[in-house]
Amino acid sequence: MSKSRSQIVSIGTAVPQFRYEQQTIADFMMSYFELDEEASRKLSVIYHKSGIEARHSVLPDFHLNGNSRLFKSSSQNPALSERMNL
Repeated sequence: MSKSRSQIVSIGTAVPQFRYEQQTIADFMMSYFELDEEASRKLSVIYHKSGIEARHSVLPDFHLNGNSRLFKSSSQNPALSERMNL
């Protein structure tokens, strides 16, 4: 019986359309979840120390313009099925 050999024949990358600076996502999280000053400070430190400069998303939701397609209320986060459908 012969052993099959696996090999990588190509590598590609793709990123979703919307690019957000890490601080933009942190600002969104602080506002959306209405974090108090201490929680906001801690979140900022975590986001800053992560080493991540920017994130990508298929959603245009993370700018604080009030036109979110998915994140409408911090009291009821969208279900996984709703997120996957979008």
